[in-house]
Amino acid sequence: MSMRSYCFAAVVFFLGACHHSVLDDPAATLDEKLTALGFRQGEKVEQAWRYDFDGWQFLDNRHIVLGRWPSRSYLIEFSNECRMKSSSRIGYSTTVGNLSRFDQIFFSDTGNIPEFCRIGEIYRLEKANQPARN
Repeated sequence: MSMRSYCFAAVVFFLGACHHSVLDDPAATLDEKLTALGFRQGEKVEQAWRYDFDGWQFLDNRHIVLGRWPSRSYLIEFSNECRMKSSSRIGYSTTVGNLSRFDQIFFSDTGNIPEFCRIGEIYRLEKANQPARN
């Protein structure tokens, strides 16, 4: 391998090491993380339809995005902090069939005890390139 190839490989390695996602940055604001996903926070809603869920995205210990990308997504704000960043499984407990305030979402990994997180608020998410609703 030539010296030029080594230099190129080193530059590629260091640029890759410097890459830092806004979603992984604990100093990033909630708005910055939503923007990185192509969303902005919309209006508060009373419930989220359970049939609208096909994925989720961790934002921080108080927030996740839950929904059906890209058509309908919700920002879930928990009543308290939850340890869920490394979780790979998600479920929910509801009394009315749809998620609403005070219902619980739980997170777990294989073999771990689930972390139960109570829903504080639910917001509809809008695509960031759409004008805000009035």
